[in-house]
Amino acid sequence: MYLNELEVRLYLTRIGVEYSFSRCDLPNLERLSQLHQSHLSTVPFENLSIALNQEIQLGGYHAFEKIVAEHRGGFCYELNYAFYQLLCSLKFDVSILSAQVFNQTTNDYGQPFDHLVLRVNLADKSYLVDVGFGDSFILPINLNGKTSYQINGDYKITDINGMKVLHQRKSTENWLPQYKFSLEQHTIEDFAGMFEYHQFNPQSTFTQKTVCTLLRDYGRITVANGSLIRTEHGEKQEIVIGSIEKLQQLLLNEFNINVLNQADIKVLMPNSV
Repeated sequence: MYLNELEVRLYLTRIGVEYSFSRCDLPNLERLSQLHQSHLSTVPFENLSIALNQEIQLGGYHAFEKIVAEHRGGFCYELNYAFYQLLCSLKFDVSILSAQVFNQTTNDYGQPFDHLVLRVNLADKSYLVDVGFGDSFILPINLNGKTSYQINGDYKITDINGMKVLHQRKSTENWLPQYKFSLEQHTIEDFAGMFEYHQFNPQSTFTQKTVCTLLRDYGRITVANGSLIRTEHGEKQEIVIGSIEKLQQLLLNEFNINVLNQADIKVLMPNSV
């Protein structure tokens, strides 16, 4: 579903990007990279709606309304689908792909449609695009298998057993898989089953903990299960937030989320005082 020109302008304003709709703004890697990084810096990856039992709907304009009108974030089925709508409306050649997230604890991958990612074709090159995974690559990654050196780590995509596998390497770590995906195109409706699973199943990581995180120039800021985590130049500092008032202030000041009342905040911090 495409966005009209007004909706595109509102979306671009939301992520702090100027766009003139002229021929010089035809799809290219520079524009794609700008949109990708700006989205990660302004729209949080967050699952607060799940903890608050707020209805989340798949597809349509629901994600657009939540991100742009309500000034919220979301998880992959929301963030990447809304970004897909934006890119389509800006004349990018983009398709929806299914990914399976790697679990380091079980050393295995999740189910198909566990994660929604995007592929963008530019001239004779293809790129992986993902604004809905939290701490991952900042700029689109070429699917050619070459290492992409980025400020928050190194990334590469390899071919294993007929699947593409995204790997991440931090400065002091070995290469670790993040998720695997195929290049088969899908529609948003194909994700309905896992969309429901991640909202309601107690085995889903999204029902077990809350998270709200944004890319920052210095690294990343995250609120998770009542703690504030700042990652600055690879170093993490974690502090307990301690009160619903402090969490409410953090969500407003750091993530510009101002739609939650104190009753909602208390759900996110049941042990707060």
